[in-house]
Amino acid sequence: MAVVCDGKDDCGNNSDENACAEERVERPTCSPGQLACRGGECIDAASICDGTADCPDGADENECDDGGCSQLGVRCAEGTCVPWTSACDGVIDCPGAPVDERGCDTLCGDDEAECLDGSCVPLAAACDGKVDCPADRGDEIGCETLCGADGLECADGTCVDRARRCDGTPDCPAGEDEDPGACIPCGPEDATCADGSCVAPDRRCDGHPDCDGKEDESSC
Repeated sequence: MAVVCDGKDDCGNNSDENACAEERVERPTCSPGQLACRGGECIDAASICDGTADCPDGADENECDDGGCSQLGVRCAEGTCVPWTSACDGVIDCPGAPVDERGCDTLCGDDEAECLDGSCVPLAAACDGKVDCPADRGDEIGCETLCGADGLECADGTCVDRARRCDGTPDCPAGEDEDPGACIPCGPEDATCADGSCVAPDRRCDGHPDCDGKEDESSC
């Protein structure tokens, strides 16, 4: 289940982690070898993902397929876990890529945009259709500027043909073009667009294309 302000990019574009500073003003402190539950309770780190819920909300047993971090941790790029209390605190704890600070607005100034590697570029350079980040495409990810009308932008900024969305074969590196939540089959009376989206029966053959490929206005 996706959780807002847990230090994890569940949406793929960090929208569930943006503007989360107020959510983390009070960060519980635990003894060495312990981790903090969302309510501030401390549990032994060894009890994470052991099959028994120790936190009142069960967060220590949720999302355990993510390398054993659970909802109490942030999984770094190389596989280690950082406690959720260390996410978005302005200090990079993950080695290599600053996963624990990504999308938190903690590494760059108000007039800057944050790249995936934690570096900063002028805010005016974001979403301008030109990649300005030195090592990645972070200033253009989520802007719909890189892939054009016929492209689907993956979470890492790469592009796949929109017609290949929901075709049963993952094309994005993380497979988000085949996300079950976005690939629900259309109803029997719906029009199915090439990108997998659905158009309601009352909007079919109404003279106004809703599908990018105008599938809802064909065979009328």
